[in-house]
Amino acid sequence: MGLKPTNSLFSQEQELTIIQAYINGKTLVNLAKQYSCSKTTIHRILDGAGVVRRKQNKSAIPKVQTWTCVIDPTPLPECRFPGIYKFTNRINGKIYIGQSRNIHLRYKEHRKDNVNSHSTGLSPALKKYSIDSFNFEVLERVDNLAKLNEREQYWLDFYQSYNKAKGYNRAKVATNFALGCKHSTEANDAKGDRQRAYYALNPSKNIGRKASEETRKKIAEARKRNPFTKEQLNQISAIRVVKMTKRVAQINIETSQVIRVWESVTAIQQSLDIPASCIRYTCRGFSSNKYGRYEKTTHAGYRWEYTELESGIYDKSHIVRVKNVRGKGIAQIDLNTGEVVRMWDNAPQVTKELGLNAESIKNACRGFYVNKSGRHHKVLHAGFKWEYVS
Repeated sequence: MGLKPTNSLFSQEQELTIIQAYINGKTLVNLAKQYSCSKTTIHRILDGAGVVRRKQNKSAIPKVQTWTCVIDPTPLPECRFPGIYKFTNRINGKIYIGQSRNIHLRYKEHRKDNVNSHSTGLSPALKKYSIDSFNFEVLERVDNLAKLNEREQYWLDFYQSYNKAKGYNRAKVATNFALGCKHSTEANDAKGDRQRAYYALNPSKNIGRKASEETRKKIAEARKRNPFTKEQLNQISAIRVVKMTKRVAQINIETSQVIRVWESVTAIQQSLDIPASCIRYTCRGFSSNKYGRYEKTTHAGYRWEYTELESGIYDKSHIVRVKNVRGKGIAQIDLNTGEVVRMWDNAPQVTKELGLNAESIKNACRGFYVNKSGRHHKVLHAGFKWEYVS
């Protein structure tokens, strides 16, 4: 099999191995994971060899992925994603269809409705039968949030849960704001009766009362009067800044030796162009994103900690490295020999010449990457090891 020249970083033997594995039935996704590269790179190798790519067998892939949980989805980590869910009353068979950006959190809100709710729809049914009488299912995962309404509408029409005889949905049109939902006259009258009964038992003391002119003047003067002078406010502000400012120690990861103690995270940001928020997260020992909290103890190649030491330079041998935090050079290292194949100025240069993803290169240099399932170890990409160099 003749190979056309490609921009791949793999040797000809590796390309032949990839092609043979694909012909034997291995998928593009598995090959990309095995060789730590993108599917585009595998595409180029196959196209260069003239291999006809297989068509995806859509009939073998289920259209809907279903996770079933009878009582509580707490032990199911896969419930923390956007999608469409369904409640089924095991007593009368009625159904409720809903959507959420985080199904796990939405389920917890429904459990609160089980305790106290006066609305119509699913909430009073949960209160009447208790949530333990319902089956809970995730009908479909929808990562594209723009299609949540479209997919909810599909399931509403499929089960017809907006029919009172079949389900608890009040609105026929799927939307985040109950578009098309109309309260019945009985429901509106009942709501008005509850409000009138509440205010009849708890009348406001200020109803019908008017403040005198003297009282109004006192209120106006009190709002205009400031208990502190400008000098006192400046002194208070200065004291707060001193109390809130914490010195930060920059520590060598290998030797655990303090390189320098900075007066504040703001000083680090001004001198080294490192975001102050990243230093604060590192000093706290953790950071968080939309997928949850993860451990963070290093940043820009150093460990950072709050300290009571006096500010100043403690290790002059690392001053040159301290000044070169951003724009680090990158070493491309061969896995077999451990030798440096090429030195790059930065990740964008690698992307421009080799077509590799810059963020993947940075993750390999940092030694980890973070996604919705947590933090993962990563030092390889596209068949090479990547490291930052000063």
